[in-house]
Amino acid sequence: MVEQSKTVGHAISVLLSLAEDGPGTVTEVARRCRLNRTVAHRLLATLDGRRMVRRSGDGVWRLGLGLLGLASRVESDVRRAARPVLEDLATRFGETAVLSLADGDEVVAVEQALGERHPVRVQYRPGNRHPQTRGAHGRAVLAFAESEHVERLLAGEPAAADIRGLLELTRRNGYAESHDELQFGASGLAAPVRDTSGRVIASLGMVAPVNRLPDTAVLAPAMLQAAAAVVERLGRELRRSA
Repeated sequence: MVEQSKTVGHAISVLLSLAEDGPGTVTEVARRCRLNRTVAHRLLATLDGRRMVRRSGDGVWRLGLGLLGLASRVESDVRRAARPVLEDLATRFGETAVLSLADGDEVVAVEQALGERHPVRVQYRPGNRHPQTRGAHGRAVLAFAESEHVERLLAGEPAAADIRGLLELTRRNGYAESHDELQFGASGLAAPVRDTSGRVIASLGMVAPVNRLPDTAVLAPAMLQAAAAVVERLGRELRRSA
């Protein structure tokens, strides 16, 4: 087993605390992360030096602008890796292939390739977002998220039992489906996309009018293979830039 750095782990915990629990003082961050106050202060000061966090005049720490560069780099790498895969899918099936990234409690469409066979087609505007509890692209991400994240999103859902069943089906199949859910008359099928550590960061799928979505027996294996191809391409991109 690879030895892990406690200091790096603590620094990541601090960033996650500010992202998920909101801004806080040194004392609050230390309590959330179960760290000694001195250790928390030293970590925040180090992260501040890299512009990963910032301290306001009232002593409250927040996430810093330095994280934007990292986030945009990750999105750019994933989009670049996915683009040719999406184009191949759109050409093969003649329908719209979409990449959506996980973003907090939602997924956001960041890239798509349009099929050219039909004058009428389903498409997403880049930047379009929806909850992870809804749609094939959302559930393809949520089904493989940490259980705490899943339970938090389901806590306020009137249809929690139904969604829980769909998530379990997604885990068994390895992909998610939706029909007449986000858009009336549209169907979708999406597979999870993992980063090089195995964490699901996005979903890749196809959307089409209900009567035109390719048969699941054909489309599902194609989406799973396409998602794996994106992961492989992403790994090559990261190795080249290392």
